[in-house]
Amino acid sequence: MSDTILRTLQADAMGILKAVPGLALAQVLSADEGLTESDVQQKLSHLTGAEKIGLAVIVMQPEIPRAEKNLPGPVVRVELSIQVIESVLINRSANGTLIPANVASLRVLAALHQQVIGNSILYADQKPLEPLPGKKGFVTYLVTVYAEQLSAATVERVQPLAFGIDEDSDLVITTATSGAAIYYTTNGNFPGPSNDAATLYSGPVTIADGDFIRAAAFLSPLNPSSISNVTIRIDGEITLNGELVTMSGETIFL
Repeated sequence: MSDTILRTLQADAMGILKAVPGLALAQVLSADEGLTESDVQQKLSHLTGAEKIGLAVIVMQPEIPRAEKNLPGPVVRVELSIQVIESVLINRSANGTLIPANVASLRVLAALHQQVIGNSILYADQKPLEPLPGKKGFVTYLVTVYAEQLSAATVERVQPLAFGIDEDSDLVITTATSGAAIYYTTNGNFPGPSNDAATLYSGPVTIADGDFIRAAAFLSPLNPSSISNVTIRIDGEITLNGELVTMSGETIFL
């Protein structure tokens, strides 16, 4: 696996985490920016005013602990580590994010677990959350997921989701894969059967201004579809993975 692919995986993971509403107030940083833990702690301790304060999510450079032999299925296992560092005194003050490090770590894990990125799928490690020792006044957690890159012959996934608005202005979600189960969440968490907070889609979803919906489709033994992020806007527009599409009175499938 080339360095370019690893950097793309890191950048994509950063993009996913920056889009998580529950992490909107945190600093999402990349380790290859030359940051050390002391640099981050100093940065967190000096931010003031309207800046994002007290909590950093650092996406480390992906590593390859081992490469599999030339066998069917996954050919490379890549580990991706994310450090969540909290300056407790500042983060939990009036100017802080008020998001504890353990809660932020769970949100990071929920956002990345079973996320499809390009030709890879992210999975939580066997021990995905681990508290780390840190300087006095700071709380640090390590979140570990791994990416399995699939060979072209094994990339069989549920078809991407399509979204539309019906005559009642409700959100319609479909996939071209017959029999696939669609799950969605409205709190930014992972949309899938392993999450008790996820809802199994059974018909049009009532939506309102500001709603943020994450959805994905599942059908064993296929790999799940990519996760779609949908934001509802009061001005009559729908944001699908960052792209605005104007609604009309008819159903629009994207």
